[in-house]
Amino acid sequence: MKIFRTLFFYKRIFVFIFTGCVLFPNFTQSQITVNSSITPTNLVQNVLLGGGVSVSNVTYTGCPTCRGTFQGTSNIGMTNGILLTTGHLSIAIGPNNNDAAGDDVGQPGDADLQAIVGNSTYDASVLEFDFIPSSDTIKFNYVFASEEYPEFVCSEYNDVFAFFLTGQNPSGGNYTNTNIALIPGTTISVAINSVNNGQVGSWGTSGGCTSLSYSNYYIDNTGGATIQYDGFTKVLTAIAPVVKCTSYHIKIAIADVGDGVLDSGVFLDAHSFTSPGVNVTAISSTGDSTMAEGCGAATYFFTRSGVIDDTLSICYQIGGTATNGIDYTDLSGSPIGSCVTFLPGQDTVILSINPKWDGVFEPTETITLTIPQLLGCDTVPISATIYILNVDSLQISVTNDSVICNGESKTFTVTPLDGIAPYTYNWDNGASVNNTYTVSPPVGVYNYTIEVTDSCGNFASKEVALTVNPIPTSLFTLPDLICDLQDAQISYTGDAPSNSTYLWNFGGGSVLSGTGQGPYMINWQQPGISNVSLAVTSLSCTSTTTTDSIEIVICPLIIPNVFTPNGDVANQYFVIKNIEYYNNPHLLIYNRWGNKVFESNNYQNEWNGSDCSDGTYYYVLILEDGTSYHGIITILR
Repeated sequence: MKIFRTLFFYKRIFVFIFTGCVLFPNFTQSQITVNSSITPTNLVQNVLLGGGVSVSNVTYTGCPTCRGTFQGTSNIGMTNGILLTTGHLSIAIGPNNNDAAGDDVGQPGDADLQAIVGNSTYDASVLEFDFIPSSDTIKFNYVFASEEYPEFVCSEYNDVFAFFLTGQNPSGGNYTNTNIALIPGTTISVAINSVNNGQVGSWGTSGGCTSLSYSNYYIDNTGGATIQYDGFTKVLTAIAPVVKCTSYHIKIAIADVGDGVLDSGVFLDAHSFTSPGVNVTAISSTGDSTMAEGCGAATYFFTRSGVIDDTLSICYQIGGTATNGIDYTDLSGSPIGSCVTFLPGQDTVILSINPKWDGVFEPTETITLTIPQLLGCDTVPISATIYILNVDSLQISVTNDSVICNGESKTFTVTPLDGIAPYTYNWDNGASVNNTYTVSPPVGVYNYTIEVTDSCGNFASKEVALTVNPIPTSLFTLPDLICDLQDAQISYTGDAPSNSTYLWNFGGGSVLSGTGQGPYMINWQQPGISNVSLAVTSLSCTSTTTTDSIEIVICPLIIPNVFTPNGDVANQYFVIKNIEYYNNPHLLIYNRWGNKVFESNNYQNEWNGSDCSDGTYYYVLILEDGTSYHGIITILR
C-alpha cells in the first residue's frame, strides 16, 4: 500500500516544496493569509482565548512553520483564528489545485494520538496549556481539514487529531487525556474515517471505516477557491462540563498517520475558547485592531454566553494612551455611564468609536476597554485594545521611466508608500484599475499617469514616460558569384540612424564591427559557398540578423595564342586573363631561333611586341608556386 501511495503522491504536480522547518513568517495567496511568526503564548492568549478563561504554561511541540494564524474570507466558516498542520502553513492556502499537496517535515508523531488510531503517526503539531474556567462549561469551535480526502477514506492513512482534556470531571472522577473532539451527540472521534462523503476512497477498503453515517458534517472542497485541502468538516464545537475556578490542562494535537506525505490541518476559531460569561473584543474597519487618526472606525463587541434570559449591565474601564473625547469619540456618555446593557435574549452589544484628527503628529496611541470577570474566579480582567496610528500623507513609487524597442511591452508597477490600505488605482482614466499597467505602443514618446487613493481618501498621482525606439533594418547587397581571388563589394542598403553600430560576419570566423555603413571590399581565398550576415543596433534596439550567401569559384589563367598590336583599340597587348590575381608571375618570350626577346618578373599584361616583327614566338610563364605554362603566341599587324 505504501508503494502505491508514494507513486500516487509523486505523480502529482507539487504546488509547494519545502525541505525543512525554516521559519517563514508570512505567506499570502488567494483569499486567506497565514502567519507563523506569532509565539505560541500569543496564539493562545491573543487569538484563541475568549471570555471567562485564564491560561498559563503555554507550550508547543512541532515544526515552527506548522502552526500560526489564518485570516481572510474562505469557505471554512471562520474568518480568523489558529491553524495547526502536519506540514507547512502555506499548504492551506487556496485554491484547491493539487489533490496531493503535502510536506513531510520530518517531525515525530505523538503517543496519545497513536493510541487513538493504533497506527504510526508522523509530523505531529501539539499546542498545550493550563486554564481556569469561570463557569461550568468549556467550549471552542474548530474545523478539521485534510488532503487524505477523498482518496484515502477508509484506508490506514486516517490522519488524526484530538483535544485531550485533563482535570476534574464534575460528574465524578477525572478527565485523563479525554478527547472532546467528538461527532455531535456521539462518543465517536472526528477523523477521516468517521466524517467523510459516505463513500470508500479509491485507496481504502470497505472494512477500513467504523461508520460512514456522518457525511452531513463533511464539505467537499474539490475546486475550491480559498483553501487547498480537498475536504473538511463543517464548523464543529468541542464542549465539556468542568468545575468552575479549577485548574485544567488541554492538549490540542494533530498528526499524519501511516506516513508523513499528505497534510492535514485543524482550524481553531478566534476567541472561541470560552467558559460562558461576558467577553469584549475589538475590530477596526481595516479588519484588524488598527485605525488611522481621522479615518475609519472601530467596533467593540461585548458578548455573553450561557443563560441570556435576563437583563445584564456591564461597566467597562477606559484606558490606554489616547484621550477619551479628544483623540476619539466620547465613550463615557451612555445612559448609565461607561456601561453596556444586554437585554433579555441578547448575546451581543456593539460599541462604535471614531478616531479624531488633532493635527499633531504623535506616536501610536491606544484605546483599551476592560471589563471584570463576573463569575467569581480570581483571574485577570478581560480587555480589548484598539491602536490609533498617525500615518504620513500618501506617497507613491512607480517603475522608473524607461525605453523599449518597437514591438516590445512595458509593465509599470506602482507601490503605495504610507497612507492606509486598501488602495484604489486609476491609470489614464481607467485603462487599468490594478497596481500594474502593461503597454505596447508604436514608435514615439508617451506619458502615462497613475492616480492612487487610500481608504481614507488621500490622493497621490505621478506621471511616467516611455520612449519607444525603432528597430533598424539590416539589409545589404553582395554579388552572387566571384572568383576566388577577387574582391567582392558588400553594400549596406538598410535604414539605420547615423549612430548605429554594425556587426558583420563574413564567414569562416571573420567578424567586423563598427559604426560605418560600408561599402566593404572583401576577398575570400577559398572557393565554395560563404554566408554573410549583419546585425544593426541603434539606441539599444537590434535588428533581426540578415543572412545572404556568395559563391566563390576558382579563377583560371586564360592565355591567348595571338594578339594584334596594330595601333587600333583592341588586342594591343599580350593579355593573360586573371594574371592580376597571382603574385610575381615570371614571363619569358623567345623567337623561333631561341633568342629571348622579352622578360618580366611580375608580368601584368604590359608586353605589346613593339620590338618584334610579325611572326610566331614561344612563351614560358612560371608562377610563384612553381607551376609553369608554355606555348606559341603569334603577332599579327
